[in-house]
Amino acid sequence: MKQLTFILPFLLFVSCSSDTVDMTVFEQSFATKYEAEKVSVTYNHETTETDGRTTEDRTFMLCEIVNSISFNSSFENQLELYDKAKKLADELAENATPNSDFDYSEIQVNVIRKKGIWIVRNEKMKTFNFNAQ
Repeated sequence: MKQLTFILPFLLFVSCSSDTVDMTVFEQSFATKYEAEKVSVTYNHETTETDGRTTEDRTFMLCEIVNSISFNSSFENQLELYDKAKKLADELAENATPNSDFDYSEIQVNVIRKKGIWIVRNEKMKTFNFNAQ
């Protein structure tokens, strides 16, 4: 019984602790604007091979926006969510610092909604791809 009284508060503390995330000033500005818990912007290169031949070669900027009040309000409305993701992608393309080592052709926006705590945590993600302009 003594072990149980120690374990329960510990589990409650661990499950309620928030994920601390370091964001750049650029990411923080988007997180503030869209009232998001976290915004992450990375540059990615993916290659898919089948039978030794390249079947897909993608270079893209990936933006993940987590628990945004602005995006979560329209999470179930696909058209409205698409419009908001398109606006975010356009802003990223306009404001991103050019990376001379990375020439991306797409912008992928992942809208992530997380609910609940620890074991009963529910996470949904919707992905939108846009051509870089």
